[in-house]
Amino acid sequence: MKTLKITGLLCLLCVVFYCCQKVEEGFFSDKIFYRANPFVATQAGVTYSRPLEVDGSTQPIKVKLLSIRNKATGKAADDLLKEREVQVFAGELTAADSTIALLQSKITKKMVKPFNVNEIGGRLEMSQASEFVDIGTYEIDIEVSNMKGSKVINNACEIQLGPKKHYELIGSNATTSDAPPLPEGGFVQVPGGAPVTFERVPTGPDKIIIMFIDMNGVPFNPKAGQVIIRGDRPHFAPMDPFYPEEKTDTALVFQYPITPFPFIRGAFNDFNNYYRIPASANSLGKHINPTFQFRVYSRGTWIIKIKMLTAAKL
Repeated sequence: MKTLKITGLLCLLCVVFYCCQKVEEGFFSDKIFYRANPFVATQAGVTYSRPLEVDGSTQPIKVKLLSIRNKATGKAADDLLKEREVQVFAGELTAADSTIALLQSKITKKMVKPFNVNEIGGRLEMSQASEFVDIGTYEIDIEVSNMKGSKVINNACEIQLGPKKHYELIGSNATTSDAPPLPEGGFVQVPGGAPVTFERVPTGPDKIIIMFIDMNGVPFNPKAGQVIIRGDRPHFAPMDPFYPEEKTDTALVFQYPITPFPFIRGAFNDFNNYYRIPASANSLGKHINPTFQFRVYSRGTWIIKIKMLTAAKL
């Protein structure tokens, strides 16, 4: 009986001892990393990474950039952390903003760093101010912390900054269709689609010149009705409503405003341009229906040619 009492007392003392111990809070994993490594961006582009992978570490995770350096030379890349003035949209651009004055009311200037590490979560951020820094490969060291403590992660991620993208062709296509007296229909895919080429004159006026050329390189004549829009389908003029469309013997010409690129706006996220070369203007005796979607990211004169591969101009 005496032994049982002593054993019970010892058990009670153990329970009291463990209950009085402070419960350790928080967790800080040793497996913290960037999933997208290297982080790839282009000059003047706005690019974000995902936050750090923290393996269940207690949130919030705070991140501090300790250093960034050129991987090839090992020298500090201070230009990536120097604030620059850039244009940004101060509000959402809507269909109602159809004049230069209304457009400019939505644009402001802001001082931003080309590169930043978000303090909460560690997301990597490359801004349009990266246009002012050299392309190359960079490395970063960071400090990561939470309620449990902190640690330094050297060579946490490689940043690859590529040259500026001046334009982007998102896609192009072409079909043929029946012309009167037949009803609209009989759409057939054109083999090879409608190839698009871009030429930029950096010192030229800020204009976009869209040309539709035949299989021999001869331009169709928009002024004479050889290039028309397709009913109420999207086309370029509503995407750049700030200046009047000009129709010439060889092209559709659009002046464009200076805004944060890309300025072209679409309707309901549809940036496709639908046009038609009427049957009366080409050797096929059918309508040709080119469709294309593009962006430009730099100033100057842009000459954009859409080629009809299987038809000659009449």
